[in-house]
Amino acid sequence: MNKNECKKYIRKSYEKLINKSLTMNPENLANEMEKVMKNESRIYIAYAKLAMHHLNKSATDITAKQLLAQIDVISKIYDQTDILLKAENI
Repeated sequence: MNKNECKKYIRKSYEKLINKSLTMNPENLANEMEKVMKNESRIYIAYAKLAMHHLNKSATDITAKQLLAQIDVISKIYDQTDILLKAENI
């Protein structure tokens, strides 16, 4: 993880701690960061699964470039909730 990603997770976790009215301490921040990272990883995996599923139907050789392009298309068509639901059924 690079410094920018770390800052992004800290910001999201900080906002969630404030919204939940929890005390600011290292343990609460670490727990909230783990939750945020786990949720985002679920979303990223769902994008990849759905993109691979679509490409398996139409392409014989799948490249990383095709996979990334498919993820761009999927993100415009579906919202995150739909992507998570569809990925669970694959």
